[in-house]
Amino acid sequence: MRTFASLALIAISATFASAAPVTQWSFDNLAIGVNNSPSIVLGTGTAIPLGLTNNLTTPASVTQADVLVNAGSSNPAASNQSWRLRGAGTGSGNGWAITAPQYTQGAQFSTSTAGFQNIVLTYDWSPTTQGVKHQQAQYSTDGSTWTNVGPLRVGPASEAWVNNLTVDMTSIAGVNDNPLFGVRIVSAFAPDGANAGSYNNLSGAIINGTSGNWRIDSILISGDVIPEPTTLGLIAAAGFVALRRRK
Repeated sequence: MRTFASLALIAISATFASAAPVTQWSFDNLAIGVNNSPSIVLGTGTAIPLGLTNNLTTPASVTQADVLVNAGSSNPAASNQSWRLRGAGTGSGNGWAITAPQYTQGAQFSTSTAGFQNIVLTYDWSPTTQGVKHQQAQYSTDGSTWTNVGPLRVGPASEAWVNNLTVDMTSIAGVNDNPLFGVRIVSAFAPDGANAGSYNNLSGAIINGTSGNWRIDSILISGDVIPEPTTLGLIAAAGFVALRRRK
């Protein structure tokens, strides 16, 4: 027969293992069309495009991200909607610029991780043929200072979704239980090849700065629920009872 102590430990272990979604964006709940601040489907938070309003192209670009139908991501919804990151217009001035500083264009997702630890980001990404081929995830603990996290991601050889990308932040204590937490998915220079140090498209050439974009979907920030102080007290009590019984 199981003792109170063993039952308590089982219950407490379940509490420690309670990984749960913190915030999620999937875009299937939104109308097709321009949307520079898509709402979430779970939790609280904000999503914004980065660096796509600029004077780096001619004519100047104004952010015009939108929701569109784009099958191929991991989202099982029949509507197959995703978020496209781009500037206004076609041809010259679509926002993605050859001269943009590294890590300045893409998207930012901000949310509170209060009550959660062991934070993990997962998402789907699809650069188009003339889109930037390399991207880097970043995190912030204060909402303004950004640090690279995880590997440099490389797009496919031809336009396609790269699904279930994972950024593990479980070793970064500062992102836990933090109301100012945020993550970015941003453009990066090619680290090698004939055009290293520049923004490359999927073929490895320098981007043309007049077309190409990113689509993203299924952004999920998850973590483990932090046990309440009362739960920690139960752990101590259960351990003490178990020790006494052994003696």
